[in-house]
Amino acid sequence: MKNLPKISVIFLAIFSILTLTGNVAFAAFSLSVTPFEGGQNIRFGNISAQANGVVNKEVTLRVTSNISKQYRIIQQVLNPLSTVTGYEVPYTSLRVYAIRGTNKYGTLSVTNEIPVSLSRSILYTSNTQGTPDSFQLVYRLLTSEVPAGSYRGRISYTLEPIDSSENSHTVVLNVFAEVSVENAIIIETQDNSKTISLKHADKTKHSFEVGFDIIGGLGQQFKIIQVIPQPLASLEGKKLALESVNFNVRGNKRGIAAAQSTTLSKREQVIYTSNISGDPDNFIITYRLGDLSWQRPGRYKTTLKYILRGTGILNSGLLDIFNLEVENEKIFQINATSETGGINFLELDPKNPPQISEVLIEVKTNVGKPYQITQNVISLLANKAGDTIKDKYFTVNTESIDTKGDLKILTKSPVKKGDTILFTSDKYGTSTQFGIVYELQVPRDVKRGNYSTQILYSLSEI
Repeated sequence: MKNLPKISVIFLAIFSILTLTGNVAFAAFSLSVTPFEGGQNIRFGNISAQANGVVNKEVTLRVTSNISKQYRIIQQVLNPLSTVTGYEVPYTSLRVYAIRGTNKYGTLSVTNEIPVSLSRSILYTSNTQGTPDSFQLVYRLLTSEVPAGSYRGRISYTLEPIDSSENSHTVVLNVFAEVSVENAIIIETQDNSKTISLKHADKTKHSFEVGFDIIGGLGQQFKIIQVIPQPLASLEGKKLALESVNFNVRGNKRGIAAAQSTTLSKREQVIYTSNISGDPDNFIITYRLGDLSWQRPGRYKTTLKYILRGTGILNSGLLDIFNLEVENEKIFQINATSETGGINFLELDPKNPPQISEVLIEVKTNVGKPYQITQNVISLLANKAGDTIKDKYFTVNTESIDTKGDLKILTKSPVKKGDTILFTSDKYGTSTQFGIVYELQVPRDVKRGNYSTQILYSLSEI
């Protein structure tokens, strides 16, 4: 019984601590750094020292924060990529850049490729509110100046608060590379750039080629996959359907390639599958523009990734990243054609039936705004002496040819001097076509001669 007061005091103390602890709000301020393949290591794998060889690895950085203070992320090399004998990868051979558009709020400082140096490098600075964010880095190892050997290094990433007493948070990744004999997948564009560029207005740029060279064999079956992580979008936020671009593969000799023309997709697309032993091969992907006439004008951009899937000498992972740009110029044009090259009425005779001449009007537009087509008649039909044919003998009407919009002259009407609206589009400004039928009846009192006028057709937004 003498121990009871102690039990009561201990119970109350624990209860108080638990109650106090339950009311405390903890600050969240942390950084995660995740390679594309997962884990805590950037592994370039077993790669070739071949000239011009490049291996890419992608890393995602993600910040969790509720301190409402601006922050930044610093990259620093703790141990350079080097062998056990002390040989270091040349300063310019390991490079890094951030993929534009993978962040939402802050500012990326390495959108242009830079060497990975021993000094502190600012990768990212948040907005002033310190909003949580994420972004992606790509590390590029240029193997042309790297001798064979086993390389290891360490890179730190530090999340630092700006104008806050919150503690910094550091994550360290190990970096590994095995540089050996010539086994590589080299990807090059037709102009040796990093951009697949397609332009609708320039027929010479309706297609673009990317070449793949698989050297040395990878020892096991593998696949090369094409991935488009984000839609084709303009700076204004307009999107272009991926189906507007198609591709096919040719030139492969040992593996199986996507030879049929296929439209781009947001899903992963297998472009090449090697034979069972992953033998050397080469092939070309050709990207082509489809029909863009129904797409809004603008310059659309995204990224295109090539990924290796397999367990050969090259580990599965990112092969390379290219920019994909499609420029769709504004189209707003009208074409008028006739079988006779104009509106012609020949060998007129009052005793003969009226003659007919037809004109086909075609409108092509991708502006997406309503428009109208106007007929402008310069004068009545007249000869050189100034004699005219009254407009009641010269008539016009319009006819639908699967026309999208409203035809304004559905019955024969005199061809009046001046402007006459022939057609107004639907509210979407859809491209269309229609026919114009002109009919001339020769009056009995007409004087001999050649009669003419000018008729102009104009297209205008409304």
